[in-house]
Amino acid sequence: MPVNKKLKLYLDTSIPNHLFADDVPIRKGATHLFFQNIEKNKEVFEIFVSDVVIKEIELAPSDKKAKLLFAIKGVQVLEITDETDALAKEYIKAGIIPAKYEADAYHIAIVSVYNLDVLISWNFEHMVNLKTRRMVNAINELKGYKHIEIVTPEEV
Repeated sequence: MPVNKKLKLYLDTSIPNHLFADDVPIRKGATHLFFQNIEKNKEVFEIFVSDVVIKEIELAPSDKKAKLLFAIKGVQVLEITDETDALAKEYIKAGIIPAKYEADAYHIAIVSVYNLDVLISWNFEHMVNLKTRRMVNAINELKGYKHIEIVTPEEV
């Protein structure tokens, strides 16, 4: 990677959510440190969310919704396209993400289609695990997309 190229990070909904996750103080603290790191290193990182994140936030109670939207204020919002839709469906068809959790497939597809580098998540069940990374990257390779990283905020 060229020295001057910014690392393109995508935040799924679990990231802003954990800024307010009093029930998991270790993750809450790690998420706050992650946001501080991003703020201090703007020349290194470029941050993205998607309309999937916005739609999930819109489902939150109004007091929490306002906090979550404020947490991602100014972050670039990417849209679902026909291409991201098709790739998300491929991940579901391949059994990587259960159809019941299709938003997770869309998060991954957006990272792949928009040529981002890293998906940041606290979702260990469907995203942040070796099996998902390997299977996603196998599909990406078959479909002509680059490999992506799927990690927690602690790994950035």
